[in-house]
Amino acid sequence: MHSFLKSVGFSKLSTAKQEKLLIDSILEKPQKKKMITNPVDSETMYAELSNEYAPGVGVRIVGQIDEYEQFRLEFYYPYFRGRFKSVEQDCYIGRKLDNVSYSGICEDERISVSLIFHVIDTIDCIKNDEPNTSNKKRKIYLSGLASEGVILLPTIYTEEAREESTAYSKRAKTIAEAREGSTEALEKLALDDIDTFTGIGSRLKDEDVLSIVETSFIPFGMETELYKVLGIIESVDTVINPVLGEKLYILKLLCNDVVFDICINSLNLSGEPLPGRRFRGILWLQGRVE
Repeated sequence: MHSFLKSVGFSKLSTAKQEKLLIDSILEKPQKKKMITNPVDSETMYAELSNEYAPGVGVRIVGQIDEYEQFRLEFYYPYFRGRFKSVEQDCYIGRKLDNVSYSGICEDERISVSLIFHVIDTIDCIKNDEPNTSNKKRKIYLSGLASEGVILLPTIYTEEAREESTAYSKRAKTIAEAREGSTEALEKLALDDIDTFTGIGSRLKDEDVLSIVETSFIPFGMETELYKVLGIIESVDTVINPVLGEKLYILKLLCNDVVFDICINSLNLSGEPLPGRRFRGILWLQGRVE
């Protein structure tokens, strides 16, 4: 059973029989359907069926329809469609080895790590797949399904903190110059890192790390699409999954100057989410690509 079903309001599903009932309900009456001929076998087709239980929040199943019009399930997953453009960067999209799903990877200097995310539009990826998938500049709408989380109070927002929050774009520009071989940019980055290390070391003697680090974006565990995130909440929306009546929070987060949405079940969130507070939790990063 998919471990992130609880994130979209299906935490009460605990058996394989209940899971099958959910999948069968989508197969019988899908709200959305996309189909495309299998590029390898013209007698079969790929199909993507999905039901949404709140705006942008749903479950999607992907499989093949054979020449006898029988559907064979390949995989299914819960998804959440992000509302905001998070990144516009060179992005590589490639097919995974175990099934027909796709992952995207891009570099963003503001995050300081390679972003690897699950692409939620499988049929569109098959349709636009190229013999040699290339690196292209694309608009990416990031989103995340959070398995658990906690609400933290904000840091003391001083004038110095404001200056630091506007420094992300300058640092990103410096990193880009360093990648192009600029010696001056490399030296500046090295000096900035030394100053940051020294400053944090002295503050840790009297402060907690969460009062110093305002936001962070860190890969988590063995899965490439999982991240531990600390972000500032910019807005909060509440929706209800009508099937089981579970309440979901849609949080707009600002993390290292990057904006994206996350969805989390209220049962898995500790604390009251309010704009200005911070969210810390583990999420499965997803995205849709233009």
